[in-house]
Amino acid sequence: MINRDDLDMSTLRVLDRLEKMDSKLDRLLEAEQVGGTKMFDANDVKRMLNISDSTLWRYCKRGLKHHVGKRGRRMFYYNDLMEFIRGKM
Repeated sequence: MINRDDLDMSTLRVLDRLEKMDSKLDRLLEAEQVGGTKMFDANDVKRMLNISDSTLWRYCKRGLKHHVGKRGRRMFYYNDLMEFIRGKM
């Protein structure tokens, strides 16, 4: 049986792990300059947003900015993705 002390201890462990994960994410975002010039190709965007080819196509038609990168691939800036997600989705 779980008592109050066990539950409190488990909660503290979870919160501690969440804080560590949050700090790691912050460091990764700063290290890769995600807030600025980081670009993703269409496959990355589909995987991150968990969407299909046709949904990405519809998003582009609705105003998701993309650029033609090397070898004709569609490339998306992080800032453009965040702007679209916050405003359109």
